[in-house]
Amino acid sequence: MYRLGLDVGIKSVGWCVLECDENGEPIQINALNSRIFDAAEHPQTGASLAEPRRNARGLRRRIRRKSFRLERIRKLFSENGIELFETQDDLICLKDEYKNLDVVKLRSDALDKKLTEAEFARVLYSLARHRGFKSNKRVVVTDDDDEEKKGKGKGKDGDEGKLLSSIRESEEEMRESGMRTRGEQLYKKYLLEGKPVHNKGGDYSMCVSRDILVKEIELLFEKQKEFGNTFATDVNKEKYLDIFRSQRNFDEGPGKGSQYTGSHDVKKCEIYRDEDVAAKGTYTSEWATIYQRINNLSIICGGDRRRLSNEERQIAVELAKKVEKVTYKAFRKAIKLDDDYRFSALNYSEKKKSDKKKNEGESKSDVVEINDVVDSLACEDKGEFITAKNSNKIVKALNDNLKSDVELIDEIAEICTKYKSENLFRNAIAESKIIGGRLDEETIEKLSKIDMKGYGHLSLHVLREILPYLEEGMVYSDAMQKAGHNHSEHNFEKQKYLGTKEVYDAIGGVTSPVVKRALSQTVKVIDAVIRQYGSPYAINIELARDMSMTKDERDKLKKENDARAAKNEAIRENIAKLNAMPNSTNVLKYKLYEEQDHKCAYSMETLDINHLFEDGYYEIDHIIPYSRSFDDSFNNKVLVLKRENQNKRNSTPVEYFERIGRDYDAVLAFWKAVYQKRNRKKLEFLQKKEINESEWKNRALNDTRYASRMLANLIKDYLLFDEKSKDKYGRVETVKGAITSYLRRFWGVQKIREDGDKHHAVDAAIIACVTPKTKNKIERYNQIKESRKMRNGQYVLEDGEICDSDYYDKNSHLVLPYPYKEFINELDARVMDEPVLMQNKLRLLGFNENYLMNAKPFVVSRMTSRKAKGCINESTVFSSKYADNKYPTVCDGNNVIVKRTALANLKLDKNGEINGYFQPEGDVALYNTLKQRLVEFDGDAKKAFAPTNPIRKPCNSGQGNIVRTVKTYETYTGGGMLLEKNKGIVKNDGMIRVDLYSKDGKYFGVPVYVADLYRGELPKKAATKRKSKNEWRVMDDTYTFEMSIYKDDLLRIESEDGIELKKKKDVENSAKAPTKTIMDDFVYFIGFDTDSPRITIEDTTGCYCGRKGIQSIKKITKCEIDVLGNVQEIKKRPKQPQPLKMLTDKERAEKRKNNQNK
Repeated sequence: MYRLGLDVGIKSVGWCVLECDENGEPIQINALNSRIFDAAEHPQTGASLAEPRRNARGLRRRIRRKSFRLERIRKLFSENGIELFETQDDLICLKDEYKNLDVVKLRSDALDKKLTEAEFARVLYSLARHRGFKSNKRVVVTDDDDEEKKGKGKGKDGDEGKLLSSIRESEEEMRESGMRTRGEQLYKKYLLEGKPVHNKGGDYSMCVSRDILVKEIELLFEKQKEFGNTFATDVNKEKYLDIFRSQRNFDEGPGKGSQYTGSHDVKKCEIYRDEDVAAKGTYTSEWATIYQRINNLSIICGGDRRRLSNEERQIAVELAKKVEKVTYKAFRKAIKLDDDYRFSALNYSEKKKSDKKKNEGESKSDVVEINDVVDSLACEDKGEFITAKNSNKIVKALNDNLKSDVELIDEIAEICTKYKSENLFRNAIAESKIIGGRLDEETIEKLSKIDMKGYGHLSLHVLREILPYLEEGMVYSDAMQKAGHNHSEHNFEKQKYLGTKEVYDAIGGVTSPVVKRALSQTVKVIDAVIRQYGSPYAINIELARDMSMTKDERDKLKKENDARAAKNEAIRENIAKLNAMPNSTNVLKYKLYEEQDHKCAYSMETLDINHLFEDGYYEIDHIIPYSRSFDDSFNNKVLVLKRENQNKRNSTPVEYFERIGRDYDAVLAFWKAVYQKRNRKKLEFLQKKEINESEWKNRALNDTRYASRMLANLIKDYLLFDEKSKDKYGRVETVKGAITSYLRRFWGVQKIREDGDKHHAVDAAIIACVTPKTKNKIERYNQIKESRKMRNGQYVLEDGEICDSDYYDKNSHLVLPYPYKEFINELDARVMDEPVLMQNKLRLLGFNENYLMNAKPFVVSRMTSRKAKGCINESTVFSSKYADNKYPTVCDGNNVIVKRTALANLKLDKNGEINGYFQPEGDVALYNTLKQRLVEFDGDAKKAFAPTNPIRKPCNSGQGNIVRTVKTYETYTGGGMLLEKNKGIVKNDGMIRVDLYSKDGKYFGVPVYVADLYRGELPKKAATKRKSKNEWRVMDDTYTFEMSIYKDDLLRIESEDGIELKKKKDVENSAKAPTKTIMDDFVYFIGFDTDSPRITIEDTTGCYCGRKGIQSIKKITKCEIDVLGNVQEIKKRPKQPQPLKMLTDKERAEKRKNNQNK
């Protein structure tokens, strides 16, 4: 019988199997390990891993469609006897023939004189190539229209909003200037004045709508018809405009047969599994959310907390019906709430600007801003309380006789959410049985301008069942239970293993790829544990704090943590100056000392900094006793005189003052003066008169976040537990990180956790120990600690003996007990790397030989991906002009490839010249200008060529065009891919694997790229030191194929001279980086350097990494490692590398389907 502990993070799952006694309490560690995987996002930007493929696919699609459109235009010209556009070369000839007649000028001239057929064709062809913007969505919202996006301009929607704003400005300028067409405006207002007529570098200022160009085309045909141009007929105009306007609807996707074709499938309801979930914009869904927020909101003042009164709830409801968005500020004003009160849903803390200025010569540690936050009501103006903006928009568009028809409003909202194109939207309105033709054309037109997004997790059926109870004031859980939807009563079919189709379908509905992968890996770990150890007695889960955060939110959290760490370091320096130990307890004392204005929080007596860190003077006290709250946060701590702490015992401050008869009003005034603007949460705790202990403990112990609840519910619903498990639905607990942090600190586990990826397994062992008995031990320990009796400044034992603090702690059982006697020593031994040391320590601890046989150092398991993924080639296209011929003036006679490089990426070499600048003698003036600017900014190109200070090309007439890029070169070593169209060269990207061959006791590595998969050719050339790719060694029949290795494959490497690995955190500072040398050990393969050639490896803990030339390695053995870290050498090897094959879309879909069935 065992208890499983899981520590789930965005890149790891730590697990520990603790054997239990008949009461479910741990008695020994059976196994523990960590499962490591890459987060399902781009490591730098946090973007989806599918985004590059999606963007490239979209670009290919646009290029293909544009090419097809232009081909149809050329065919139209050909049908009318204009044969100049049959080939690309003919188009070039046309440009050369009319190179002095810019197409913009021709567009302007066409309004007032006849053009030749070739000229008119050139104008129309140019317009077809740049046909203006038209969204394929039914509704597009600009930044100016959407307050939430205004000014952000991020992402696709933000770019589209900026584009539309620019279009509006351009068209307004055209109307004000009296120009007849866009072409006339471009010629007279831009080209003649030397201004650019095209967008550059993400600029949208020259964009125009397609409708404006359609009007221009119609006018051009009309004018040219008047002037006698034979091509300008009504038939040709209609044919041309038909091609010009052709565009797919958003809902149609890329086309029939594609796996990316638009789909209107909606996920199913959690309760009624055969019903679709409701759109968030429906009346029922919006008002269910509104009532939930109203019912959950509390008002806080001092230590008191209350729900909204019926009158206040009704005011909120009326506000939501009248305005689009109700802020907390507006609600406060409506209910006439005093400024001393706070809403429970908001965080009123706001960073303040430091008013302390560092004087010259003053060290950083001399200025430490402890109270760097202030209490501010500003958050109420930004925070949205409730909104019914979507359903209100629909109600506003409907006729009066339909405004109260909730079913009709819900149906319209579903259609507005589901259909993004005009045609499909109107078809859905016409076909709806609920609408039944009750909407007139004017109303449909208004509704077509309403855009909605997103779906909830319940169907309209469920929402309509619980809405009446929410209206009565019930919270969500009570309303669900009242409606007969008690989650614990669901009768799901339980299985021995968790990885069922139903579970993976539920995980597949998670929107965050990061959370989705973490949950999937957790399911794999649970099933692997069950296969090896049987069904669990109980499962304890802790999810990382940042699990449900976005990349930006995690970066913000990291920034805050780094700032806090820097502040703590400065405090440690100050403590050291006071000749005290700068440990964590003293850092906390210093913070509280500064926060409280150097006074005791209870007696208001001044605290002497000279005694601050000495025993027997001041102590840190939990405001709400820890035994009653399990709250160990900073907000629940104050610094007090030792006697105050001892006299307070197991009481709240209010209870303590009532017991001793202290003037509460005087202390309250002091608290308000200190905490009113700095820490209102702490002020609230200090004023607490009554506390619900069970509620406080549950909140402190149990994680209620959505991802935690979802994983726990999936386990409860679908997993069979050990038959001895006392809980009917299995013992599943979601543990908060605060409680495990508390246990780590008191059990002294911190030092064990420092060992790289192994610390996830250590955390899992702590998490598994959070049992009901452990909670009782924590409570009892703190009760004894808080209830210590004192007489004349000394402690009194239960038998009346008087003693000092140390003696009291040793003889009053004031020690937080371990789960079992040797838990910490056993845990310390189980994370050791040396088998002999581990066995010896465990033997000394009294473990029997059967236990020792299974106790071995564990190898951290990593998820290996053998998918052929990534780009075929890098995006930069190099000129191949100098690749095959030697030009002494180019690069000392070497073959080179040339590319365009942004000025911000230029660097100075050791001789003070611009590194890799191609043929500076071609424009000496420009080269010297660039070089001088770089020198002025000490080689910092980003500062030297900032957009606010552009470089212009020197010319005789003064300043020329702005220079943004220049040609640079690099030595061409062969390889890559030659592009047929423009004869350029692109480098290989995305190394899939390395095929290892051997000969005469040496290894040779053949890199295999995605480009090789695309070609369908298995490469046979091994990377050779100081040789170009064309000169690499060919692996013929005299070489023996050994293995193919992929990233994160586990290898066992033997080296006679050893391999030096450096601590990863300090790799860049190689002179000081801690190192270790391995002779024969397991490592993970990370990458392959073709220049050396060398392999990059990491030790199994993820702490150390290094490189080693493959020909200097004695032996490489490829191993298999499963989810639990069980290692097995791969003895049966293929005689040849696995052949390369690019799967078709059909084969890929079939493979995906088979994986889902498994």
